[in-house]
Order: sequence, then C-alpha cells, then structure tokens
Amino acid sequence: MRAALARGALLAACAAAACAARAADEAKPETRVGISLGHDWLSGALPDFREQSVQFEHRWSRRHGVGVDLGRTERFGLRDTRVALRYDRPLGERVTLSADASASPGHQILPRHAFGAGLQFELARAWLLHGRLHHSAYDGATVNQASAGVEHYFSDFSAIALAHSTRAFGRTVGSAELRFNYYYGERDAIGLLAAAGEEAVYAGSAVTLSRVRALALIGRHAISPHWGVNYSVGRTRQGNFYDKNGVHLGLQYRF
Repeated sequence: MRAALARGALLAACAAAACAARAADEAKPETRVGISLGHDWLSGALPDFREQSVQFEHRWSRRHGVGVDLGRTERFGLRDTRVALRYDRPLGERVTLSADASASPGHQILPRHAFGAGLQFELARAWLLHGRLHHSAYDGATVNQASAGVEHYFSDFSAIALAHSTRAFGRTVGSAELRFNYYYGERDAIGLLAAAGEEAVYAGSAVTLSRVRALALIGRHAISPHWGVNYSVGRTRQGNFYDKNGVHLGLQYRF
C-alpha cells in the first residue's frame, strides 16, 4: 500500500484550507525542497525494502503548483531509479485538476512509465469529491485504476473514504481506504489510514494481483517557519507473499 501512503500525504497537505479554496488561492507563492527516506522490514528471509527521494515543488497558490520527485527504490535485491512530475491547477472556484507522470529507466520493479489525472470538486462547504484515473505500464503487465471518494472537514478533523477499481491480466479487482486526520496547527497534522482489498503489486519476480491489508499512522509537523518533517509508520500484509513493517521520514524546507 505504498501508493495509499503517497495519496494520504498529498491529501493531508491540503489541510483545512481545502474547505476554503477561494481564500486559499490568495496565498503567496512558495517553493519547497525536501528529502525522504524509507525502510521496510519484511517477514521471513526476504531482504528489506529501501527508498530515498529528493523533491522540489513550487506553489503559486494552495491549489496551483508543480513538483518534481527524483527517487531510488530497492526491493527484492533489485534497484530502480525514477523521475516523477506533478501539476495542480484550479478549474474555477470549486474544481481542482491534478496530473502526474513518472518513468523508470531500468524499470525492473517500478513501472516503465505511468501517468494519471484527477479532479477534486468542492460539493459544499467542508465537503469534497475526488475522482482519479491512473495507468501504469510494467514489463509484461499493464495496470489501470479508477478511484472515487468523498472527504469531509469538521472542526479540527477530516475523514475520507476512497474506493479503487484495478484492472490487470483481464481481471478487475477492488480495494478501499479510510482515513481520519487531526489538524493541530496550520502546518501540523496526524492521521490514521486503513486499507483492504486487492491490488496490483510486484511480488519478487513479476507483477501480480494480491490481497492486501494495511494500517498506518501518517503525519507532518512544522519545527520552524521554514522547516518541517513528515512521517509514516505502518504495517502491511501482502497476501501470502509477506508481512511488512515500515518507517518513512522526510525533511522539508520552504521559502
């Protein structure tokens, strides 16, 4: 459920400002640079997973920005590098478009290329609808996913429910996510993520469809006006392949 954690971090970044999108658009431009490290311990004799990345992002407003992510991933004794791009922009007062694309030169464990697009719609005050389509091309496999969800902000909290439909190998499988977040500062949040269902995963020799159950604590915390940290601690059961316990830490500077 690495993708689930990534989606959780992106949605959490909106914080309570997503409930006031028009006012948020007046925020001054901001540039962010960051680094992140991840380590996952697997059950049995399987080698650990490791991940490192460097991020650069520029925001013209809270709903309008562009980002670049350069990363290296190590799984099952294999290593891949990747470059990922993301772009967000408002389409009117209530709709926000997001688009992303990535590529891996070696693509031993990561997709050769992937791209996706999504829409966020402010249905009513404090209520958001999410929709997204995503395509990933591996060696020997093509994975398409459609996602939809609803998000609600109340007091210093938010809750979101997402459903995913994944198509690969002539089969369609489904999964679901639930997240609950608490915002204890303008840039501070902590949340709980739970996910279950079936998804496409690289399982050591090839991409396959596998049942998954995951639980994670995710958050971010500002340590100064310019510096902040983000983190996640989670456990995943990936079908009959392995159990995984992971820790991911990031450091970000904004100016």
